[in-house]
Amino acid sequence: MATQQEIKSAMGRVGNIFKNRPSMARLTEKVICEVTDGLRCDIRMDGHSFASDNPVTMGGEDTAPSPGTYARGALGSCLAIGYAMMFASRDIPYTAIRVRVEADFDARGSLGIDGVDPSYEKMRYFVDIESSADAKTIQDALNTADANSPILGSFRNPVPVERSLQISSQVKADKTNEIQAAP
Repeated sequence: MATQQEIKSAMGRVGNIFKNRPSMARLTEKVICEVTDGLRCDIRMDGHSFASDNPVTMGGEDTAPSPGTYARGALGSCLAIGYAMMFASRDIPYTAIRVRVEADFDARGSLGIDGVDPSYEKMRYFVDIESSADAKTIQDALNTADANSPILGSFRNPVPVERSLQISSQVKADKTNEIQAAP
Protein backbone atom coordinates (compact mmCIF):
# COMPACT_ATOMS: atom_id res chain seq x y z
CA MET A 1 0.00 0.00 0.00
CA ALA A 2 1.36 3.41 -0.95
CA THR A 3 2.14 5.73 1.93
CA GLN A 4 1.00 9.34 1.99
CA GLN A 5 4.61 10.40 1.28
CA GLU A 6 4.79 8.11 -1.77
CA ILE A 7 1.47 9.48 -3.04
CA LYS A 8 2.66 13.05 -2.45
CA SER A 9 5.94 12.35 -4.30
CA ALA A 10 4.15 10.77 -7.25
CA MET A 11 1.76 13.72 -7.47
CA GLY A 12 4.71 16.12 -7.37
CA ARG A 13 6.55 14.31 -10.17
CA VAL A 14 3.49 14.17 -12.44
CA GLY A 15 2.57 17.76 -11.56
CA ASN A 16 6.04 18.97 -12.56
CA ILE A 17 5.88 17.09 -15.86
CA PHE A 18 2.47 18.58 -16.65
CA LYS A 19 3.59 22.10 -15.69
CA ASN A 20 6.69 21.87 -17.88
CA ARG A 21 5.01 20.01 -20.75
CA PRO A 22 1.28 20.83 -20.75
CA SER A 23 0.74 18.80 -23.92
CA MET A 24 1.49 15.63 -21.93
CA ALA A 25 -1.56 16.34 -19.75
CA ARG A 26 -3.92 16.19 -22.74
CA LEU A 27 -5.22 12.62 -22.74
CA THR A 28 -7.87 10.53 -24.41
CA GLU A 29 -8.94 7.43 -22.50
CA LYS A 30 -10.66 4.60 -24.36
CA VAL A 31 -12.84 1.78 -23.08
CA ILE A 32 -14.32 -1.09 -25.09
CA CYS A 33 -17.75 -2.39 -24.07
CA GLU A 34 -19.26 -5.44 -25.78
CA VAL A 35 -22.58 -7.16 -25.14
CA THR A 36 -21.65 -10.83 -24.78
CA ASP A 37 -24.65 -12.67 -23.35
CA GLY A 38 -28.19 -11.36 -22.97
CA LEU A 39 -27.63 -7.93 -21.40
CA ARG A 40 -24.21 -8.73 -19.91
CA CYS A 41 -21.53 -6.38 -21.17
CA ASP A 42 -17.78 -7.05 -20.96
CA ILE A 43 -15.72 -3.92 -20.41
CA ARG A 44 -11.99 -3.64 -21.17
CA MET A 45 -9.51 -0.81 -20.69
CA ASP A 46 -5.76 -0.62 -20.17
CA GLY A 47 -5.40 -4.30 -19.29
CA HIS A 48 -8.33 -4.24 -16.88
CA SER A 49 -11.59 -6.02 -17.48
CA PHE A 50 -14.90 -6.15 -15.69
CA ALA A 51 -18.54 -6.66 -16.55
CA SER A 52 -21.90 -4.99 -16.27
CA ASP A 53 -25.37 -6.47 -16.36
CA ASN A 54 -28.92 -5.49 -15.52
CA PRO A 55 -30.89 -6.94 -12.64
CA VAL A 56 -33.31 -9.76 -13.42
CA THR A 57 -36.25 -7.35 -13.04
CA MET A 58 -34.89 -5.35 -16.01
CA GLY A 59 -34.20 -8.36 -18.26
CA GLY A 60 -30.64 -9.07 -17.20
CA GLU A 61 -29.23 -11.95 -15.20
CA ASP A 62 -27.67 -9.87 -12.39
CA THR A 63 -24.23 -11.36 -13.06
CA ALA A 64 -22.47 -8.04 -12.45
CA PRO A 65 -23.22 -4.52 -11.22
CA SER A 66 -25.47 -2.35 -13.40
CA PRO A 67 -24.12 0.58 -15.40
CA GLY A 68 -25.77 2.94 -12.89
CA THR A 69 -23.92 1.23 -10.06
CA TYR A 70 -20.66 1.89 -11.89
CA ALA A 71 -21.64 5.54 -12.49
CA ARG A 72 -22.34 6.07 -8.79
CA GLY A 73 -19.23 4.07 -7.91
CA ALA A 74 -17.14 6.16 -10.29
CA LEU A 75 -18.28 9.32 -8.54
CA GLY A 76 -17.76 7.95 -5.04
CA SER A 77 -14.37 6.41 -5.77
CA CYS A 78 -13.15 9.51 -7.63
CA LEU A 79 -14.07 11.65 -4.64
CA ALA A 80 -12.53 9.25 -2.09
CA ILE A 81 -9.30 8.92 -4.08
CA GLY A 82 -9.19 12.69 -4.61
CA TYR A 83 -9.55 13.25 -0.87
CA ALA A 84 -6.73 10.79 -0.14
CA MET A 85 -4.52 12.53 -2.70
CA MET A 86 -5.34 15.96 -1.27
CA PHE A 87 -4.68 14.78 2.28
CA ALA A 88 -1.33 13.33 1.15
CA SER A 89 -0.35 16.55 -0.61
CA ARG A 90 -1.16 18.57 2.52
CA ASP A 91 0.23 16.05 5.04
CA ILE A 92 -3.19 15.63 6.66
CA PRO A 93 -3.35 12.38 8.63
CA TYR A 94 -6.36 10.08 8.30
CA THR A 95 -7.29 6.55 9.19
CA ALA A 96 -10.41 6.22 7.02
CA ILE A 97 -12.12 7.94 4.11
CA ARG A 98 -15.58 6.74 3.08
CA VAL A 99 -17.95 8.22 0.51
CA ARG A 100 -21.56 7.09 0.03
CA VAL A 101 -23.39 8.19 -3.12
CA GLU A 102 -27.16 8.24 -3.55
CA ALA A 103 -29.03 8.98 -6.77
CA ASP A 104 -32.73 9.60 -7.33
CA PHE A 105 -34.27 8.62 -10.67
CA ASP A 106 -37.48 7.42 -12.26
CA ALA A 107 -36.87 3.97 -13.79
CA ARG A 108 -39.66 4.55 -16.35
CA GLY A 109 -37.22 6.79 -18.25
CA SER A 110 -34.88 3.94 -19.20
CA LEU A 111 -37.86 2.10 -20.72
CA GLY A 112 -39.15 5.13 -22.67
CA ILE A 113 -42.38 5.24 -20.67
CA ASP A 114 -44.48 8.43 -20.59
CA GLY A 115 -41.62 10.63 -21.85
CA VAL A 116 -39.88 10.43 -18.45
CA ASP A 117 -36.30 11.72 -18.48
CA PRO A 118 -33.93 8.78 -17.87
CA SER A 119 -31.32 10.99 -16.18
CA TYR A 120 -30.66 11.12 -12.48
CA GLU A 121 -32.95 13.71 -10.92
CA LYS A 122 -30.65 14.45 -8.01
CA MET A 123 -27.50 13.04 -6.46
CA ARG A 124 -26.04 13.33 -2.98
CA TYR A 125 -22.76 12.22 -1.50
CA PHE A 126 -21.87 11.76 2.13
CA VAL A 127 -18.28 11.90 3.30
CA ASP A 128 -17.07 10.20 6.47
CA ILE A 129 -13.49 11.05 7.50
CA GLU A 130 -11.57 9.65 10.43
CA SER A 131 -8.70 12.07 11.12
CA SER A 132 -6.92 13.83 13.95
CA ALA A 133 -6.82 17.04 11.88
CA ASP A 134 -9.12 19.94 12.73
CA ALA A 135 -12.43 20.38 10.93
CA LYS A 136 -11.38 23.51 9.00
CA THR A 137 -8.28 21.81 7.60
CA ILE A 138 -10.35 18.84 6.50
CA GLN A 139 -13.11 21.01 5.00
CA ASP A 140 -10.58 23.11 3.05
CA ALA A 141 -8.96 19.95 1.66
CA LEU A 142 -12.34 18.48 0.67
CA ASN A 143 -13.40 21.73 -1.03
CA THR A 144 -10.19 21.81 -3.09
CA ALA A 145 -10.46 18.12 -3.97
CA ASP A 146 -14.11 18.55 -5.01
CA ALA A 147 -13.17 21.50 -7.22
CA ASN A 148 -10.59 19.29 -8.97
CA SER A 149 -12.64 16.09 -9.27
CA PRO A 150 -13.09 15.14 -12.94
CA ILE A 151 -16.05 12.84 -12.31
CA LEU A 152 -17.84 15.28 -9.99
CA GLY A 153 -17.17 18.01 -12.57
CA SER A 154 -18.65 15.84 -15.32
CA PHE A 155 -21.83 15.27 -13.29
CA ARG A 156 -22.12 18.96 -12.39
CA ASN A 157 -21.32 20.23 -15.89
CA PRO A 158 -22.49 17.75 -18.48
CA VAL A 159 -19.90 16.94 -21.13
CA PRO A 160 -20.84 17.14 -24.82
CA VAL A 161 -21.21 13.60 -26.15
CA GLU A 162 -21.05 12.61 -29.82
CA ARG A 163 -22.03 9.31 -31.39
CA SER A 164 -20.26 7.70 -34.33
CA LEU A 165 -21.83 4.66 -35.98
CA GLN A 166 -20.38 1.79 -37.98
CA ILE A 167 -22.72 -0.88 -39.29
CA SER A 168 -21.27 -4.17 -40.46
CA SER A 169 -23.44 -6.74 -42.17
CA GLN A 170 -23.01 -10.44 -41.72
CA VAL A 171 -22.80 -11.66 -45.30
CA LYS A 172 -21.70 -15.19 -46.10
CA ALA A 173 -18.69 -15.24 -48.37
CA ASP A 174 -19.63 -16.04 -51.95
CA LYS A 175 -16.89 -18.34 -53.24
CA THR A 176 -17.58 -17.39 -56.87
CA ASN A 177 -16.85 -13.73 -56.20
CA GLU A 178 -13.67 -14.19 -54.20
CA ILE A 179 -10.63 -12.38 -55.50
CA GLN A 180 -7.79 -14.80 -55.96
CA ALA A 181 -4.28 -13.70 -55.07
CA ALA A 182 -1.84 -13.75 -57.95
CA PRO A 183 0.71 -16.59 -57.73
